Amino acid sequence: MGDLTKNFNWSEFASPDGAPVPAALKPNMVRLARNLEVLRASLGGKAISIHSGYRSPAYNASLPGAAPFSRHMRAEAADFSVAGVSNAAVYCKVEELIAAGKMREGGLGFYSGHLHYDIRGTVARWTGTGVSRPACPPPAAPTPPPPPPIDEEEQMTKELEAQMRVSQIFAQATLLASHGQQLPDKLKKQIQWLTAG
Repeated sequence: MGDLTKNFNWSEFASPDGAPVPAALKPNMVRLARNLEVLRASLGGKAISIHSGYRSPAYNASLPGAAPFSRHMRAEAADFSVAGVSNAAVYCKVEELIAAGKMREGGLGFYSGHLHYDIRGTVARWTGTGVSRPACPPPAAPTPPPPPPIDEEEQMTKELEAQMRVSQIFAQATLLASHGQQLPDKLKKQIQWLTAG
């Protein structure tokens, strides 16, 4: 049992230089870990190895090529891999979960040895040097909801109402004709429609 979420510990996301996650950023880390829990569950509970979680500004600055405003410094990002599952398959699973609204939209980076995921809330996709983004299958179309059950009593009531309306139309036409009156155009059209075919 983790001390951050069910399967994750704070220590897994700690900055390598030992700097603690600032209190103001801890809610971000919790949200990130919860999204990764969704991914883990969708992969049958396979363990996710965190390569990089929170980075202190000083540690981030020491990394060659690190983005100066990296989401890692906001405790919103993780670099990770999943044992026994290819990075391409995991990448496509994240895309699928985002499309289904089960994981938060954000940044998704594909590298030769790991994936980057962050919870920025807007779409961002990229790849590391020398690798191509995986070709993921299109997301499955949502299953339409089943039709509502037929209420037999309500259906019978509607049919009776329709029959009564038809009877009223013909009764009105008969009454007018018996008094030698012309049928209004609207009534004529109703009778034509009812007797057509």
